[in-house]
This record gives sequence, C-alpha cells and structure tokens, in this order.
Amino acid sequence: MPGKSSVSSASKSNLKDVTITKKGKFLFDKSQVSESKLRTKMKGLRGEKMTISPDPNAPIESVAKVMDYARQYKIEAILAADVN
Repeated sequence: MPGKSSVSSASKSNLKDVTITKKGKFLFDKSQVSESKLRTKMKGLRGEKMTISPDPNAPIESVAKVMDYARQYKIEAILAADVN
C-alpha cells in the first residue's frame, strides 16, 4: 500500500524503538527517558527509521507527541500495533 511501511522481524531489531506506556511514560530502546531526553535522542536519528510501540491504552496525546517529533526530525516512523 502506498504510504505504508512493512518491516521484517530481522530488520526491525536494528531499528530504534520508542515505547509509550499506558501511563504516558516514554521508553527509548527499553530505557525510561524524560520527554526532553527523548527529543534529544530522536533528534540524533534525523533521516533514519524507527518504530513507535504504544501500549494499547497509552494516552493518544503521548503517541501524537512522538509522531510529531518524528515528523520534525524527518524520521521515518513505523507505528507498531498489537493485533491481538
């Protein structure tokens, strides 16, 4: 589909990941970070690919922030969703 990216399991493991918990906390590659630290880390990914993995109950505002940072820093962000 145009505008959609698919990532194989092998290549996904090489991508940086931002997880958003159900309480709106941010994890960058499984380490909890503040919002300002997240922005700094994402700025360093300018022009790369990454995944965004929100908890199904994560606040939509937190997900939108991460997606906006990705757009600002020209990161190709792939939203990972749990299909269960």
